[in-house]
Amino acid sequence: MSTRISTMALSAESAMRSAARYAGTTSRPTRVFHALGRASQSSQCVYRLLVSAWGSPMKQIPAVVATAMLATFLPSAGQSVQPNAAARDGSEADRAAIDRLHEEDREATLSDSAEQLAKLWDKDAVRFTAGSPAEIGAAVIYADDKRWEMSRDRERTLCYDIEIQDSQIAGDWAFEWGYLSGKSSKGGKESIFYGSVMRVMKRQSDGTWRFSRVMVLPAPSASAVVLKHPCH
Repeated sequence: MSTRISTMALSAESAMRSAARYAGTTSRPTRVFHALGRASQSSQCVYRLLVSAWGSPMKQIPAVVATAMLATFLPSAGQSVQPNAAARDGSEADRAAIDRLHEEDREATLSDSAEQLAKLWDKDAVRFTAGSPAEIGAAVIYADDKRWEMSRDRERTLCYDIEIQDSQIAGDWAFEWGYLSGKSSKGGKESIFYGSVMRVMKRQSDGTWRFSRVMVLPAPSASAVVLKHPCH
């Protein structure tokens, strides 16, 4: 996705190892990627996300942007979110353009092509991956994707499904979160993985939208995500 699957969403085995590492043990996987979904922890987590993603204190983030992100990522306790909820506060043209970006994301991810993936990103984009430093700038993201594409033992993407749960538009910015699953093949062995995703999109001067900030949190199992059409 905006996100090359193999980098952004770890395989199920890798996700479990990452979960154990974050918990300070390698003896068993643990649920450490769900903090943003807990009302008691969510505000602090999103604050840290905003600061790290924007590279500046929250006071420098436009109020409408911060409000939209908090509203998108922090549903109140007990509040249900309808899958594929319509984007709010945006024109039909903006929603259609974002839908096109989603489709381009799917096609590029399945292509395993660094050139196709590069078309998804805003020039100042930042990609966050579990257990790795942030990749800052579209050029850095492309270089990393190209190295991966050219590697001889890389995995091949067989399936990619992402289902957005909520999306909001605030001026030239849009915010969404959802769940994903993917299937890849490497050395004759297939693996399926799951994750949660948060993405910030930015409107370009030509009216199209591109990914500006993307974070994928690997899930330890299928039970940690809610998907209608997961990869099998």
